[in-house]
Amino acid sequence: MSQYLAGCHNIRLDVSFFGWMSQFSAGCLIFRLDVSLFGWMSHFSAGCLIFRLDVSIFGWMSHFSAGCLNIRLDVSFFGWMSHFSAGCLIFRLDVSIFGWMSHFSAGCLIIRLDVSFFGWMSHFSAGCLNIRLDVSFFGWMSQYSAGCLIFWLDNSFFGWMSHFSAGCLNIRLDVSFFGWMSHFSAGCIIFRLDVSYFGWMSHFSAGCLIFRLDVSFFGWMSQYSAGCHNIRLDVSFFGWMSQYSAGCLIFRLDVSLFGWMSHISAGCLIFRLDVSFFGWMSQYSAGCHNIRLDVSFFGWMSHFSAGCLTFRLDVSIFGWMSQYSAGCLIFRLDVSFFGWMSHFSAGCLNIRLDVTIFGWMSHFSAGCLIFRLDVSFFGWMSHFSCGCLNIRLDVTIFGWMSHFSAGCLNIWLDVSIFGWMSHFLAG
Repeated sequence: MSQYLAGCHNIRLDVSFFGWMSQFSAGCLIFRLDVSLFGWMSHFSAGCLIFRLDVSIFGWMSHFSAGCLNIRLDVSFFGWMSHFSAGCLIFRLDVSIFGWMSHFSAGCLIIRLDVSFFGWMSHFSAGCLNIRLDVSFFGWMSQYSAGCLIFWLDNSFFGWMSHFSAGCLNIRLDVSFFGWMSHFSAGCIIFRLDVSYFGWMSHFSAGCLIFRLDVSFFGWMSQYSAGCHNIRLDVSFFGWMSQYSAGCLIFRLDVSLFGWMSHISAGCLIFRLDVSFFGWMSQYSAGCHNIRLDVSFFGWMSHFSAGCLTFRLDVSIFGWMSQYSAGCLIFRLDVSFFGWMSHFSAGCLNIRLDVTIFGWMSHFSAGCLIFRLDVSFFGWMSHFSCGCLNIRLDVTIFGWMSHFSAGCLNIWLDVSIFGWMSHFLAG
């Protein structure tokens, strides 16, 4: 339409009418939808969807200078236009609004998804999926300079294009936020999976699977210069033979030898890699990576019923075979092991990424990205019956295929977790 100066819809909802509190000077919810992504007009310099939720309306505390949730979705990756320099999805959740403590300088959850890896265009220099969780907002201790969880997934290994110099899956977990001891200079667990061994292309110089566990954070002894275990597995020898009945590699590290505490009944690190995902054979019903890290050995507290980190990577997304009914990446982080409080019934962080959105095949019934954050583990209050933040992004909006019946973005925020007031029937 010619009257569109900037091609956008502005929807402003003044929630001041809720009026439970007189101090609401400017309570509002702002949703800005730049429809340039539709691309009807060439003058669209940038196509994006911006959702801004000013939670200052909650106003429980005067010190909230800028309590807000900023969710910015840059859909420029649709790439109908050549001027798209970078296609990415950015989700930023400023949790400073929680504000339990004044020392929160910058508490935030950042989820950045660079979808340039779709690679429809040759100008994609780097395809990657970045999920960064800054846990500094926990802030139990002032010495936390940078407590964060970093998940970096470079899925360039899909390798549709020859310019992929390196295909790898990097998962980095900075455990410095545990901070039990001040001498932790750099506590981290690094998992690096070089999937170049899939070897669809001859230019793969080296196929390897690398698990690196930096145990420096244990640090009980000063003589640990690098305090780490390096486990490198060259899986290039896999699959040339049909006798593989259940292709799997199991690494079990019994850390009981550390034995700081006698009450560690079963302290172990378990890495299980189901290599059935190579899937060169039809009998493979399900190809997946199972990496299970039982952190129960931390065991500072006897009430740890089940402390674990679970990473499950279903590589069926490669979909070389028609029998793949659903391709998904599942990351489940059970933070119950933090266990500072006994009332933690189920503390967990679930991030589920259904990559059926790649949709290379018509049998994809629904392409969606699902991020589910169960914040019940915050648990400051016992009355939290169901504290959760659900963000569901149905990427059928991509609509590359005609069979997409409905394209939508669903963002669902269950604010019942706030629960200051009993009269909240449904937040």
